[in-house]
Amino acid sequence: MSYPFPSLQNLDHLSDSTKEKAARELNESDETRQTKIDELRRRIDEFEGDESVFVDSRRDDAFLVRFLRARKFDVDRAFTQYKSYFEYRKNHPEIFKEMTLEKVAPFLRSGTFTIGNRTTEGAQIIYMDISKMHVAEFSNDYSLRALAFCLDVLIESQETQVNGFRDVLSMGKNDVKKMIEFVQDCFPARFKGIHILHQPWYVTIILTLMKPFLKKKMKERLHFHGYDYTAFHKVIDPEHLPESMGGNLPEVDPELWIDYLTEKSRGTLIE
Repeated sequence: MSYPFPSLQNLDHLSDSTKEKAARELNESDETRQTKIDELRRRIDEFEGDESVFVDSRRDDAFLVRFLRARKFDVDRAFTQYKSYFEYRKNHPEIFKEMTLEKVAPFLRSGTFTIGNRTTEGAQIIYMDISKMHVAEFSNDYSLRALAFCLDVLIESQETQVNGFRDVLSMGKNDVKKMIEFVQDCFPARFKGIHILHQPWYVTIILTLMKPFLKKKMKERLHFHGYDYTAFHKVIDPEHLPESMGGNLPEVDPELWIDYLTEKSRGTLIE
């Protein structure tokens, strides 16, 4: 099977322009990268708090560098996020227990969560269309499990680790508090913007009330567009968006995403 999404090709590759961006924006360099990774691993190994938080936690280079990139190679901040990530996983077994493709595939098949390619700036586009979620069948925890599962897959791309995500939420109703906590404080990625489309009035009110609990940077990256795509298209060009979002592309087929994940889990993807 060939890759159905160009942005998922060559996950270990960093283009020259992205390397320059990493140096400019993230303080990353070939000379100090390994030193910082080793320092972060040492901080984890020497942790004197609740050691059960880090039981079976990954400490390999490829995993640790995600946290360093998400926190601009500040080891203290990267360690804090690493700890928050595993504390979140420990405190929410309803999400992370049995987080397998078999468990999340029915949710993905609904089309609620799909991915696009990249924006012009290089950020990975992900879509969540809450209007397609069957509330009677899928709980909010189920949806967050699917999101966490897919983010774990997408963050394997070094290009995405540097360039971040652009989230597009087409919303009906949803408990977003737990999701915001996860993406704001725990997951090792750069969320460049969360764009909310087609939201009814009550969702706007709920999210507005939540704003005081959001960090300044997250507030600045939360955008409500409704059905007015003017500002939205200044950030994400219509050539990267499906027709339902005012774009030029056909709607994303969720089966392509499931097929990709299935073949990836089997190790049979062909570049």
